[in-house]
Amino acid sequence: MTGQASTDVVGAVTRLETAFTAGGGASVICHRYPDRTPILSVFSGPVGVTIAVSSGGVGAAALAFARDLADAVGVFLAECERFTTTDAADNSADDPAGGTVVAA
Repeated sequence: MTGQASTDVVGAVTRLETAFTAGGGASVICHRYPDRTPILSVFSGPVGVTIAVSSGGVGAAALAFARDLADAVGVFLAECERFTTTDAADNSADDPAGGTVVAA
């Protein structure tokens, strides 16, 4: 994990922010269930973030957030691909713990 945790107050909300590096040891898991909404988990080292929908179900705000998240991840992927070198792509097979996406 790299980066640092910080806390600040925005309006009446206290926010905790942390940063970590994607790559070796990082993982993303989408837990899917037949009778409840999905749970998305992102891990890197000792840091984990879980995203879930409230028990009230998937409303317009939750759907809009999921779409915004998917759009941001798509841009992140495109930018990572833009900076990928041939050497980095060739060495990715040597890193079995590299960032993985798993649907559970």
